[in-house]
Amino acid sequence: MTCAHDEASLTPPAALDTVFDRYVKDWTAIGLSTAPADRPVAEAAMWGLYREVGMKPPEMIWCASPRALVFQRLYIAASEAHGSRLVDSERIVRLLRNRRQGQTATAIWAGLYSRTSAEQVDIIADMIGGRIEQPLDVAIQKNVRTPVNTVVKAILESARPANAIFSGVMWGNQEISVAPGLYYRDEFGMVQETEPLSPLIQLARSAGWVIPCASMCLLCDRPEVIHLDADGRLHNADGPAIRWRDGFSVYALHGQGVTA
Repeated sequence: MTCAHDEASLTPPAALDTVFDRYVKDWTAIGLSTAPADRPVAEAAMWGLYREVGMKPPEMIWCASPRALVFQRLYIAASEAHGSRLVDSERIVRLLRNRRQGQTATAIWAGLYSRTSAEQVDIIADMIGGRIEQPLDVAIQKNVRTPVNTVVKAILESARPANAIFSGVMWGNQEISVAPGLYYRDEFGMVQETEPLSPLIQLARSAGWVIPCASMCLLCDRPEVIHLDADGRLHNADGPAIRWRDGFSVYALHGQGVTA
């Protein structure tokens, strides 16, 4: 594959604007997908992640929406028979996701510094941050994931501190942090350096939120309907702005949450 950056200088050409836009468009489509979850693909990704950190493949439990996902976690944790199976989801997320992201970042930076100057590396990092990470942060996290989080957290507050649950969530198709890895893989040919991200990319393309636990894994379907305004914010004056297949919905007008 021809890299978008010259091997010698790694200086981004003007044509790179089109390349950046393509990555943002493609990953935004993943983050806003309303297709039903591809359960075999998502389960295979999670089984692989567990095995690679020395954990036994967990029981897979599917939930129809983020609300169902977190309530399933609370329900099972409250059961004496199953409570121990939900211990330390945050630690497991660190093992399954954060460690892989750290390994990939270290490998990418080492590869870049071996091929060009520190100044050039800084230029590229700044461009990727501004042209890929920031637009995706707005399009997926700020405009969609955060409003949904707010509604789910409000529902949960009466049950237990919501942050204790959300610290142990993997975001599936809304996991924007892996998108830059695709860019380095495709445009710089860093296939080996970005290989640790492969299961996370596979998960992002096949399912919604995930709560990984010691011997079970709770997975969430993607929404059925999403309505956005011209600025990409959740918006629908005639009904839910985003709705899952079990009826869980979030109502919003131009990104501002409203009651039904």
